[in-house]
Amino acid sequence: MKNSRVVKFKVDNSDKVLEILVKEVDTLYGVSYILLSSNKYLDTKVKSGFTKLYAINPINNCKVPIYIDSTIKEDKVGVPLHNEEDYEYAIKHKIEMKQVIEEVTGKPHDNEFKKNSIVAIVYDEDNDKYLTINWHEKGGRLFIGGTIKEGEKALDCALREVEEETGYNKLKLLKEVPKINHHYYAFNKDKYFNIECTGFLFKLMSNKKNKQNLDEDEVFSVEWVDKDTILKEIKDELHHKTYEYVMKDKVIITDGLLVNSEIVNGLSRKEATKVILEWLKEHN
Repeated sequence: MKNSRVVKFKVDNSDKVLEILVKEVDTLYGVSYILLSSNKYLDTKVKSGFTKLYAINPINNCKVPIYIDSTIKEDKVGVPLHNEEDYEYAIKHKIEMKQVIEEVTGKPHDNEFKKNSIVAIVYDEDNDKYLTINWHEKGGRLFIGGTIKEGEKALDCALREVEEETGYNKLKLLKEVPKINHHYYAFNKDKYFNIECTGFLFKLMSNKKNKQNLDEDEVFSVEWVDKDTILKEIKDELHHKTYEYVMKDKVIITDGLLVNSEIVNGLSRKEATKVILEWLKEHN
């Protein structure tokens, strides 16, 4: 199915309308800026950079900043987390990024329980090692993971889980990476889960630690290991993928399920494209 369409973006506080070819309409909810090749359509003298003008994204009525770059050949929309070129421009101009595609890991099963979770990777710079928990025959080596409680922020959950499972509580946040949609079986709970997981990378700031606060079914060893051990022994797809994410300067997600996209949440890119094309045909 063709996944591109000319979309009309009304310029805020103006009668101007920008008609721009959106090449991947399924990511329309993720548009965070518009980049024009010239200012000929606008009431502005700005010839390069931010115009101080905004356009209205028709599908969600959100305002997005309008930029000008005379080096590009055609006007475009920017979806930074899902396009490498858009990402570079957003970083350079400090433009907000919005994730609208989640990579999917693991295999779906019947009767899955849904929840939001975290994976926390803690790095000891002095010894060049990473904090892991070893479940041995009940799941092997993993990073610290856990379920986000109702009303709890993902970052707070990550800090809490690290302290509860290992005792370490002096950490510095280095990076938060895009969310992953994951399916897995929990050995210690004998249940299948489908989770939306946020990954974090922390730097260990002190070797001092508190007493662990573990549930009865949490029987594992806390171990610091090097990169080679991680690559060799962490087999869980979610934890392996989170490690890949935090090791990269940028994470560009090109396939998966739609999120933060209202009418197409949970759909594949192909399914979402069909729905949004129909919506644009009727409303734009």
